[in-house]
Amino acid sequence: MARSVDILDGVRPKSQLVLHDAALRPASSVTEYLAEFKKNTAVSGYHYVQAREPRLVDIPAGLNPDIRAALADRGIQQLYSHQAEAFALAQAGKNTVVVTPTASGKTLCYNLPVLQQISRNPDSRALYLYPTKALTYDQLDDLTQWGVPAFSYDGDTPQDARSAVRAKASIVLTNPDMLHKGILPHHTKWARLFENLAFVVVDELHTYRGVFGSHVANVFRRLARVCEFYGSRPQFICTSATIANPKELAERLTGCAFELIGESGAGEGEKHVFFYNPPVVNKQLGIRRSYVNETKQIAAAFLKRNIPAIVFANSRLITEILVRYLKAAVDKGPAPKETIVGYRGGTCPTSGATSSAGCATAVYAAWSPPTRWNSASISEVSTLRSLPDIREQSLQPGNAWDARDAAVACPWLSWWRRARLSTSTS
Repeated sequence: MARSVDILDGVRPKSQLVLHDAALRPASSVTEYLAEFKKNTAVSGYHYVQAREPRLVDIPAGLNPDIRAALADRGIQQLYSHQAEAFALAQAGKNTVVVTPTASGKTLCYNLPVLQQISRNPDSRALYLYPTKALTYDQLDDLTQWGVPAFSYDGDTPQDARSAVRAKASIVLTNPDMLHKGILPHHTKWARLFENLAFVVVDELHTYRGVFGSHVANVFRRLARVCEFYGSRPQFICTSATIANPKELAERLTGCAFELIGESGAGEGEKHVFFYNPPVVNKQLGIRRSYVNETKQIAAAFLKRNIPAIVFANSRLITEILVRYLKAAVDKGPAPKETIVGYRGGTCPTSGATSSAGCATAVYAAWSPPTRWNSASISEVSTLRSLPDIREQSLQPGNAWDARDAAVACPWLSWWRRARLSTSTS
């Protein structure tokens, strides 16, 4: 046994065990921990993002008084600058693509123009397209609070309810697949929708790229032909958080001209972004420490300092493993293990909402963030695959998220670790 320890000490320098060894000492302050973390030899990159105050503007004077009152009930007295700009462009009849950070209030960029149009003409219709059911039902819950007839239409919609959706829905929430297979082939049943279609909203625009995007582009051209047949010409409002050429993609996807809104008016807390490459434990074999264990150590360090943490994993399996590891790590402190929960595909929406609302110190192991999280200080540990993932998952405070002094640590996945190792040891 002693011989094995000596060999291990030779291939894993003690300077690279700072995360593990630090857990044995009393917790330092967050500032001290980040300074210590920055010196770690496993940190391959560091980026600091300064805090930014929100740019707020008055609510447009032409907005319907009922919508203005509904905003006031939500505590919204002013809009972010990009929200007001999107509303103005929509009122001018322009197709708009909005690219601002995650949770910067993009939902209002399309909800306000749509609700304004419905208030002017109750017969007006809108079609909301989302890539996943989770996003669809999240937005559906929000729309029902506005008092507008909004319904989802997908494979889970009961047959006896579909006729009611076609007849009563002012806003139909669906996905491109259902539009292609369930709506367009039966356009005669959807005549009321296509005759009065005023807006088509495309959320998560960046998902419609590559071969899949080319298929969706054909669906949109088919949609345009059907709308032309019924005498309507809807405006498009597209949104995304992670794309380099949004205007080009939106125009190629829909065949329409677009106006771009790329400057966010939402506030932003300061961020410390660390790129953490798990240390090499055996150069001869090219073996690094497990990124799952390293993620656990980093998340536990934040929990030890009473800082809520969100851990993004890339699969259900890793999600459950991290939850189990973290519960074991804090079994005797610093936080009750009941405050560590998993949030992933298959998690009941009610249990997820209860967990996010009831935990002052919690870890979410998930690929995508929970619907709502409000905290004065939050940390994030991500296992990411690409630079767009970093922008998508890094905490951007807005209407749903409120993050200040966030620390984001990104242990890379195994394929990225191998690429880094091959270049560093060559």
